[in-house]
Amino acid sequence: MIRQPIDKIDGMAAVMGKPMYVDDLKPEHCLFVKVLRSPHAYAEVLHINAEKALALPGVACVLTHEDVPQKPMTFAAEASPEGSPHDRTVLERIVRFVDEPVAVVAAETEAIAEQALGLIDVTYRVMEPNLDFETAIDNGNPIYTKEQVFNHWDVWDNGNDFAINRCARKHRTFGDIQKTLAECDIVMEGTFRAPAQAHAMMETHRAFCYKDMRGKLVIYSSAQSIFHVQRLVTEGLGLPPNSVRVIKPKVGGAFGGKNSIFIEPLVALVTHKTGRPAVLNLTRQECFTSTNTRHAFRCTVKLGADREGVIKGIDVDMLTNAGAHGEHSFDVLQVACNNTLPIYGKVEALHFWGQAAYTNTVPAGAFRGFGGPQSTFSIEGAVSDLAYHLKMDPCELRLKNIIHENEKHPFVAGEVIRSCSLDRMILRGKEMIGWDAKYPCRRVDDHTIRAVGMSIAMHGSGIWGLDSVNATVNFNYDGCFTLFVGACDLGTGGDTVLLQIASETLGVPVERINIVVSDSDVTPYDKGAYASSTTYVTGNAVKIACEDVRKKMFEAAAKLYERPAEDFAIDADFVRTKDGALQIPILTFAETICRFIGVTQLVGVGGWKCPVSPPPYAAGFVELDVDTQTGAIKLLDYVELVDCGTVINPKLARIQAEGGVAQGIGYTLYEDVHYNQKGKMLTDSLIQYRIPTEMDLPRIQTEFIESYEPSGPYGAKSMGEVVFHTPAAAIREAVLHATGVHINTLPITPEKVLMGILENESKGGELPC
Repeated sequence: MIRQPIDKIDGMAAVMGKPMYVDDLKPEHCLFVKVLRSPHAYAEVLHINAEKALALPGVACVLTHEDVPQKPMTFAAEASPEGSPHDRTVLERIVRFVDEPVAVVAAETEAIAEQALGLIDVTYRVMEPNLDFETAIDNGNPIYTKEQVFNHWDVWDNGNDFAINRCARKHRTFGDIQKTLAECDIVMEGTFRAPAQAHAMMETHRAFCYKDMRGKLVIYSSAQSIFHVQRLVTEGLGLPPNSVRVIKPKVGGAFGGKNSIFIEPLVALVTHKTGRPAVLNLTRQECFTSTNTRHAFRCTVKLGADREGVIKGIDVDMLTNAGAHGEHSFDVLQVACNNTLPIYGKVEALHFWGQAAYTNTVPAGAFRGFGGPQSTFSIEGAVSDLAYHLKMDPCELRLKNIIHENEKHPFVAGEVIRSCSLDRMILRGKEMIGWDAKYPCRRVDDHTIRAVGMSIAMHGSGIWGLDSVNATVNFNYDGCFTLFVGACDLGTGGDTVLLQIASETLGVPVERINIVVSDSDVTPYDKGAYASSTTYVTGNAVKIACEDVRKKMFEAAAKLYERPAEDFAIDADFVRTKDGALQIPILTFAETICRFIGVTQLVGVGGWKCPVSPPPYAAGFVELDVDTQTGAIKLLDYVELVDCGTVINPKLARIQAEGGVAQGIGYTLYEDVHYNQKGKMLTDSLIQYRIPTEMDLPRIQTEFIESYEPSGPYGAKSMGEVVFHTPAAAIREAVLHATGVHINTLPITPEKVLMGILENESKGGELPC
């Protein structure tokens, strides 16, 4: 089953509109929950008068900060102890961004709940907000006090300093960067920026809750991590640990945005207080303004090299916007450093200094590849500038400097790269895009220049030393198997891939394996779908569990038929001895085990904790046209080469790659979060906030250049995040080749391109072609 392009196991049901998602499954007679949100970017709630709302017929309750513990927590649904500071509560007394929840209303209908919101009177003490992350640190206007933030200082020194508005800090160094740069023939320096990015997943945040017959709160949520949602809800509401059960049905996209608990505590609170089922579906506007975004950033890169283009040193100074709360900000800086810098493996010195600033804007959080896209755009931008300065083919420059298989790097977990096809990917990408015939540019007509550009990227597979997951597999009385995993398929096909790994290991068709997923009362612990971990981390646990149950099947056969275990072979239909003397149908074998005295049901158990985090790699190549009269960019062709180790399912992998490229193109050319002067988000709909449509995308070609990762299941690594990273730098490089304009701020809009062309002309410069 490895390398087989089978369909998603739930694909047909999804396209036929079968009830699968949270809102399809909610109980009848639910209370509808609506949220009263702050109109201020920074204010203290002095008083809430809900008498008129409570008097409205059909209103079941109005709940405020007085109804929940005010012990600081984090909304980041990640492994505990978290690197994220604990700096918020389920409902806040001090609100720190526009649209932060102030109160919740539960009513018999949505219309009544909406009407009740307008009847709640809130008195605020408005304070001066920090809205610019580039000036927020140490500006004398902190938005937290010491009592309002808690850190796991005994485990994580995340660098949080509330007194200066610093949410997180990351500092890492190798060699003497100042000495190395001073000795270089060439030092390229550039400052790169990008605004926040909204997730814009198809299914908005949704959850419902009810009490089961034993009084346990049961939450259905479109979540990325059921066990962390369970833990955080109980912490946030002050409930016993085993009082909440979380179930994830099908998820309509997440991209990291559902790795935080924005709504689950609210529906649980309503059900806990009223005993009634409760449902909350965020509107599209609420998803924009009250959940989280990608971290906006500013990054200055100094890159030193000799005249032959050998890179000697890289110095990165990154500042990101954490927004009003700190979930995942420390992780973003970790990834920006450790998951990107090792791609250039021959350097003599590295230096990374990163900070995340608190501001009174929508909190930033997990978003596909978090930290990786920001760092890759900046470092690859500097590499493009170096190649342009040296008049060197950027493919050749990269080939001269990249890391290779079996090479060491101090920033890599385990230090040695055990799987890497990056050099082959670059050479194959050149062929697919027609690089040698098209580089750097050519004129199409009097106002159109066609150019090519490329970039490379790396990421990680799970979080080394931290990610720990489990899987179990039962051999059933009917001769089939049931696989239990707590992993969260977000529409990526993760469940299908895990079944393929189980099928390969057990030696039976996928159809003979049932899969039970994402139920905190039924499935074993899994940390969830983040950090590119389902195939690599959970896949390893599944493989170990299946090997364990096969071993137990051999032992049971030996006990039943009084032959050594090594004499037996097991396939989809029979348990047989290798000499052919004994052949038992698998169903008979299963039924015999169930009846045999002293033999219990055979259950395989597998656990995996990441000893390393093997990097996947990507190389992106783009061909585009630039209209020199308007600055308009038209993408013609995009080639994405991916090294994710062994490709378990080529069909699903191709979809991941194409989707990542499309999302990366949106980040590069279109998406831009804007606020007004009072901190209110202006781009709060899919009209104001533009994501690319099919009409905006070029032909996207993908190809997988396999390596073999020894620590992965059947040689596999991850790929979900790395495929996002290449478009920004590749498109920037192609625009540079076409116009000579260095555009260091995303999105790359026609206005920026045209202004750059006009500025170059005013200085006597000419177009390259």
